[in-house]
Amino acid sequence: MTIVGSAADLRRLRRHATCLALVLLAMPGFLSPAQAEGVPPHLASLAAQLYRDNAKVLEDPQQDPEHAEAARRALDMLRRAGIRHWARTPVQVPGAAEAVATALGFDLASEADRAELDRFLALDSEAAAAAIAERIQAAGGDEAAINDAVTAVAAAFMPAESLATQHVIELDRGETVELEWNPQSGEFTIEAADDGSGGDKPFNSVLLGETAFAADPETGGMTTTIAPAETPARTYTKRDFERIRASIFGEWRDQDDAIWTIAPVGDDTGLGDIQRSPAAIDAEIEALEAQIDEIQKAKEFVWHDPTTGEIIRQQRFRRLELPWEFVGEEALVPNAEQEVAERREQIAALEAEKSGTSLPPVQQYDPAGFGSAQKSAGAVPV
Repeated sequence: MTIVGSAADLRRLRRHATCLALVLLAMPGFLSPAQAEGVPPHLASLAAQLYRDNAKVLEDPQQDPEHAEAARRALDMLRRAGIRHWARTPVQVPGAAEAVATALGFDLASEADRAELDRFLALDSEAAAAAIAERIQAAGGDEAAINDAVTAVAAAFMPAESLATQHVIELDRGETVELEWNPQSGEFTIEAADDGSGGDKPFNSVLLGETAFAADPETGGMTTTIAPAETPARTYTKRDFERIRASIFGEWRDQDDAIWTIAPVGDDTGLGDIQRSPAAIDAEIEALEAQIDEIQKAKEFVWHDPTTGEIIRQQRFRRLELPWEFVGEEALVPNAEQEVAERREQIAALEAEKSGTSLPPVQQYDPAGFGSAQKSAGAVPV
């Protein structure tokens, strides 16, 4: 391409081009987000693969509004962290496959041996140890050979010190995205969390994946892949946190009849605040009852034309003329009975929480008087 113009025009063009280049380099979209955040490449690759295959599970239409809102915020945080733009390249663990192959007497150049090696790598530690022992004993090996092979396999899953297993991305105040990998168990998590310090409701949403290893004959290392876990995601909201706290903190009696109090560290409000007020429980029960009412009222009216076999479903009842025949009403919400039953169970648990019958007897009846002592004017945290 040839540019024709005066010397002044060319100088202005060069200045504009330089400024544009600086602006483009400064924009996150023109840098790898993983580089911009300093995310270790192997964690970035696993996270990108898991996000691509799994993120949609957070948008479960069967969630209640509270969890659906938390999941929506989690997806927004993951997008802001840039995970969807990260490269999904294979993750390599150098040298590990070669060491395991040597210990087990496999040849990485053999396709059959590699397939057998991959089978060992796919087992959990206990099953792998049993399979290794069986193989070596069948070949006439002794306990020392078995121990060496088991040690080699275990070492293959121990990442080098330079191979990070955790990384945290700070977003807005209180918002973090954390990547964590346990090569030994294969567990990989992407956690989007808000601790509430920024003024929003706290929540914690996690995408769960499982990594697997396969031998790479060219490098002697192992290639790591990832797939969604059997339970691919979970979301905890403020209400869930309160229930967890209430189920952990309190007074407990051990086998020697000694009473122990479990309390949060550094919590100036004291143990008594963990138990929610009856008004808060009533509000939650009321919300669940409203959901049950909505589910039960959501009906569709089904008509059938016997001459053509055609079916019409109405969400608002309107009488049809012959030959249409009214079949009956059907629930509009999928698994309506199950949805109602689950909410009734939640209501029963809340009623028990409100009455105190869900608490251990030592907390219900306070035989030692700890409850009354805590409520006295002179009580202080210990």
